[in-house]
Amino acid sequence: MNLTTANFFQVAGLEVREGRGFTQWDREGTQKVAVVNTSFAQRAWPGRSAVGRCLFVSGDADCTTVVGVVEPAVNWTLPETDPVYYLPISQASSDPSLSGWASIQRSLIVRTASSPGRVEAPVLAAMAELFPELPGHHVRNLSTQFASRIRTWRTGTRLFGASAMLAVLLAGIGLYAVIAFGVRQREHEFGIRRALGAKASNLLRMVLARGVSLATAGVVAGTLAALWAGRFVEPLLFDGRTPRDPLAFGVATLVLLTIALMASFLPARHAARADPRRALEAE
Repeated sequence: MNLTTANFFQVAGLEVREGRGFTQWDREGTQKVAVVNTSFAQRAWPGRSAVGRCLFVSGDADCTTVVGVVEPAVNWTLPETDPVYYLPISQASSDPSLSGWASIQRSLIVRTASSPGRVEAPVLAAMAELFPELPGHHVRNLSTQFASRIRTWRTGTRLFGASAMLAVLLAGIGLYAVIAFGVRQREHEFGIRRALGAKASNLLRMVLARGVSLATAGVVAGTLAALWAGRFVEPLLFDGRTPRDPLAFGVATLVLLTIALMASFLPARHAARADPRRALEAE
């Protein structure tokens, strides 16, 4: 359970997926409302809308109406998969069963457009002026706080990236070797084609087309395999990422086809320079 102010979701950058967040009208004396995260909604009402459902908080016999569903927050896990619900602090402070929670600890979240260190002193000065009776405080930079939690993820991402680069390098070398070997095997044929009037540009395009066709077949097979295997990676993604991102697939396809062209160019140029005189002498 979290007790929040009306602008919490906006400041924290949490997207309201369904319904609405809290407003200034959700206060003491009005209908009790709550917002749940998507994990809560999926577990409590699978396949149905959570908006308009009733929660009974702390044994209260009155219905607390769910007015919105918000995306999971990045909290102790990435992302938070536990069911979480939010109550407006203006209503909870007047509820005897919840007033204790509201007074235990409060956190002020400040969203900055620049370095957090630059606004820390002005914010603390304003807090001390407005609330001189407040006890000690502890300032934490959320980016720094979460850096240690995602360090292992970043390390794993770098390892995956290095493995991917190595795989692309090996694929490029392998494609070059296959094309070069094919050109070497057909060198006599290319010489005869030149002797019969074939242009060097035609031979160049023919070899390049073979390299691109091989790469295209690999890209199609790899795309289908990635789409199938993406479901195993999806639980590890957060912040709106998806294993079926069209931009990622498009960039990967473009990179692989570019490497295929580069790997095919040298053998293609060698084929275009085939000597027709040597081919005729061999005949």
